[in-house]
Amino acid sequence: MHSPETLAFEIHLGRKQKKNGNYRTPFISIWTVDPCTDGTDDSLGWFMRDRHMPKGLIDKVEKEFASEWDTVHIGENGFVYNCGWFSPQGKNVLSVSAIVLNMYIYAAKIALDRDGKTDPGKMWKIAWRFVNRRYAQIMYFAENNRDSIKDVIVRKFQIGCDVEYSPEKRKEMIRECASIVVCDIMRTTRKWYRHPKWNPRYWKLQFHPWQQFKRRYWDKCCECGKRGFKGAAFSDWDGTKRWHQECDKSVKRPTAPTPEQNT
Repeated sequence: MHSPETLAFEIHLGRKQKKNGNYRTPFISIWTVDPCTDGTDDSLGWFMRDRHMPKGLIDKVEKEFASEWDTVHIGENGFVYNCGWFSPQGKNVLSVSAIVLNMYIYAAKIALDRDGKTDPGKMWKIAWRFVNRRYAQIMYFAENNRDSIKDVIVRKFQIGCDVEYSPEKRKEMIRECASIVVCDIMRTTRKWYRHPKWNPRYWKLQFHPWQQFKRRYWDKCCECGKRGFKGAAFSDWDGTKRWHQECDKSVKRPTAPTPEQNT
């Protein structure tokens, strides 16, 4: 289970950093508490996923990707021309960067058409402008050594785990790529005031000076019964119980060996 709370803002008195480079404790922290209305801890769409997309949007992009995925043309001499992004065996025909650019252009053409009534020719121009503005970010997302879509395109883990490229896996791969690209486009184009962190209805304030005062002089140890914590406090998963570090029983301290054990 994940916490439904996400840090939205921090308010500091004075500078955030001390002269020695260490960060100061915030004066007030503002958290966004997700209501979990859909059974998840991100029903507000802080990190936009498939479930936050307009109905049928990813299906449309998936269909568009499928038409460009692994198209082939057989010549008169029987030679097979791979005209798609991938070969029928799942190997990328174009470079990773070229495939990702194509995906963003085709997806943006559909995702940025809010009402579905815009002329297709105009949407192509809008899609190209969007990709041109974000070209550097798209290229970095396409290929970097930490978190990129390259691993999906070259089937890095599927090949490493000896997973067969079946029609079902092909469909899953198309869906995954469509979902990744569409969600990124929608996150990028979302109006700043539509982000959940700007909705005060779900705010929770954390006043740090009062919290520290309460912890130092009032909070009670559930083990020894004494009030106040001078040092670190231990607590359970739900935060309903807390105890002193010296009262902690979860760590087994080594005991001196008996004479029988030394022999």
